[in-house]
Amino acid sequence: MLNRSYKTHFSKDTVKSICAIKGLDEKIKDGNPSAVTMIVDAIEEFRGKKYYSFATKYCAMQNPKEFPIYDSIVGGLFEKMLEHKMIVADSICDKKPKEVLKDYSKYKGIYNLFAQQFGVEKKYLYREIDLYLWGGANENIQKELKKETQFMKYYNKK
Repeated sequence: MLNRSYKTHFSKDTVKSICAIKGLDEKIKDGNPSAVTMIVDAIEEFRGKKYYSFATKYCAMQNPKEFPIYDSIVGGLFEKMLEHKMIVADSICDKKPKEVLKDYSKYKGIYNLFAQQFGVEKKYLYREIDLYLWGGANENIQKELKKETQFMKYYNKK
């Protein structure tokens, strides 16, 4: 299903190695962000590379109410928004935004702050926000960042 939905091209052996992780199902069911790390570590051991985006997609397929998806487009968008103070995340960001976004519990915290600050946290599910961020928001926010001074004047009034 993941391969079809996201064109991930993972073999059955990789998925079997993930399914063999002890306690993973419970962590995913509970919405525990450490499930993402467990999958990243298992894939790295099997394939020699970290697949952070795949791990978040795997968890989101199992429990979409608790796991927003990370991908490079949304990560880059959040990175720019954090740098330009469009997302206020001082309590989460103790490092550079790019580093923070690779810690899934902090990524999820930033994601939740984004949803809260833009007033969509109660109206939409993670999956709906994921689709918006990946598609339309990325283009619109990138345009706004080019008009930074005008946009920041507006946004800072809020």
